[in-house]
Parts: sequence; C-alpha cells; structure tokens
Amino acid sequence: MHTFPIDNRSHTDRNSRRPVPAIFILLTLFVLFSATNGAAASLLWEVKSPTATVFLFGSIHLAKSDMYPLDAVIENSFAKSSNLVLELNPLTVDQMKLQQEVMTKGMYEGGKTIKDDLSEDVYGMLEEYLKKESLPVESYIKMKPALLAVMLSSLKLIKLGFSPDQGIDIYFAKKAGKDKPILELETVQEQMDMIFNLPDPNLFLKYTLIDSSKTGEQIAEIIKLWKDGDAKKLNGVVIEKSLEEHPELSPILDVIIFQRNMKMAEKIKGYLSTDDTYFVVVGAAHLVGGKGIVSLLEKAGYPVRKF
Repeated sequence: MHTFPIDNRSHTDRNSRRPVPAIFILLTLFVLFSATNGAAASLLWEVKSPTATVFLFGSIHLAKSDMYPLDAVIENSFAKSSNLVLELNPLTVDQMKLQQEVMTKGMYEGGKTIKDDLSEDVYGMLEEYLKKESLPVESYIKMKPALLAVMLSSLKLIKLGFSPDQGIDIYFAKKAGKDKPILELETVQEQMDMIFNLPDPNLFLKYTLIDSSKTGEQIAEIIKLWKDGDAKKLNGVVIEKSLEEHPELSPILDVIIFQRNMKMAEKIKGYLSTDDTYFVVVGAAHLVGGKGIVSLLEKAGYPVRKF
C-alpha cells in the first residue's frame, strides 16, 4: 500500500529524482472504504486458540468482477465460520449520516479554499492534475486536503474499472445475508477521525498527485502479488520501501496502518477467547509485515497457519 518502484521502474516528482511510493492509491485500494479467477487463495490465514478459530483474509475494497469466483479454500473457510467480521459493514453504513460527516469535517466553510492551505507548488500540481483529468477546479477546491486525496484516488480507480460494489467486503456481506452475524472491527466515526486527523494531509495530497501517473502500473503489480498470495513481497512493495525511501511518511503510515493493526488485533484476540469460528476480512495491507495483524497474533502466542 505504499511502495515504490514497481519492477525497479520509478517515477519522480517535479523537483527531485527520488522514487515516489505507490502508497496513496493503494491506501484507497486496500485500506479505506475499500485479476483472474481463483484469486489470492494464500492471502488467507488460520489462527487458533484452544476454543476458537479465526480465518484472516486480505481484502481489496475496490475490485473488479473478474476476480470472482474466489478460490474454494476461501469459500470453504467462510462456510465453516459462524461469524463474518469486517472493518465496517458496507450494507449498514448510514450513507446520509456519512455524507453529513464528510461535509462537516472535510469541506471548508465561508470563502476559504484548499488554495489557502497548500504551498504554491502543490496547488500548481493540483490545478495541473485537475486540468489533465478534465475535472473542474471549482468542484474540488472547497475540499480539505485529506478528503480531496481520497476522492481523487477513488475517481482514478473507478476510471480504471475498480468498483466498491465489486469489493471483497460487500461480496461477503451479501453472502452472509441473515445466516451469519456481521461484526465490525471499527466504526464510521473512527475511520472519519483517522482520515481527517492525519499528521500532514498536505503531504498526503502531494504524493497522491505525484503518484497518479503510474496508478495503472502500480495496481497491476499489487493485484498480481495479491493473487499470488505473496505476503512478503506485498509488504515490501507497500510498506518497507516507503518507509526506507520516504521516512517523512512514517507518521501517516502509523495512523493509517499500524495503530489500526494493534486495535484490530486486540479485537481478534477477543474472538479467540470465545468458543466460536470467525471469518475476518480486512484490507490486505493490514495483514502483512512485522507490524501486521498476523505477526501481532503470532507474537501473542497464537498458532497461525497460512494457506
């Protein structure tokens, strides 16, 4: 969810020759209210306690129809589980309330616009990007940087054919129907607070704009790793190189990924203290790496098996 050069091909910002991480588009793809057949069977883990079983499956929140059907091992693990656990249940989110929350926290009031908060260079990048994408500046300058970054990333993904309606979360939420309870790891308020309290939303927007020209290439590589179930390379691509080459992104990643990993792992430990079975679907980037949920549970002493 944040990385860099894909196949060692890097892209640069206008003022430097340093590689730019693919973090921001991928945050939208994997983390936020977020191929071929038989996808990602091995981005599935089984975690056990003496009394409970939790299956952890790495999700893509915006996806394409050709990702389905999923591999049989995924479907079988879901069928064996008594409960479905999602970051948020997309079928029960109050869209009107969410829109009001976004308007309240993500939009400027009065005569203020994003131009007042951005450097001249970044605002110039924004104007250039909106012109290139044939998006009217006046429709976006009232958005605060974090909201605008997420909005532009989402629009780019949708343009490439990705849809939240095809996402893994919605797929399993619909499949659960009335047969399985759907539990949530987070609340809408928690996700809103995360987005609108980033340490440096201007930096978030800057890299989103820089990153946009390579979106298709980056996603193709990430989807391939996702389908291959290559957790190690996925972590290297979306986490490690971002932090290595762009340490200034560390506070943003801490809020968007690592702090949430710890909170979600604690909830999953609660499930493991019961005598039930759970199928947990979270953004794939939350599961990988030394600070990922899988590693946190292993360090807590739970036996973990990767499919």
